[in-house]
Amino acid sequence: MFEILLTAVFVVLLVNVVVAFVVTARRPVADRWLLSLLLSGTTGAALVVLLTVLLGPAASSRFPDVAVVLIGLAALTAAVRLTAARTTGATRGAGTRPAPRGGGDGA
Repeated sequence: MFEILLTAVFVVLLVNVVVAFVVTARRPVADRWLLSLLLSGTTGAALVVLLTVLLGPAASSRFPDVAVVLIGLAALTAAVRLTAARTTGATRGAGTRPAPRGGGDGA
């Protein structure tokens, strides 16, 4: 019964990744590839862990390494996205001056 539940979760996660890739490929938006990488990293790691549990220790000697690589991919993707957002925000605000504090009349 436990294996059936894990298999069902595995199938749902696999369908999730496939649908996300299809949606990402069909929409020509530049930022969608980061979301796709993040999703493939996190969901891919979950898929690898579930596969490790389902196949047992004999067939899964390298699966934890693959999961760590996918988690690293997700973390790197999140860092790139955060850095890009900060860089874009800093670039936008570079040409404007902040509003004066204290009422604005110098008193």
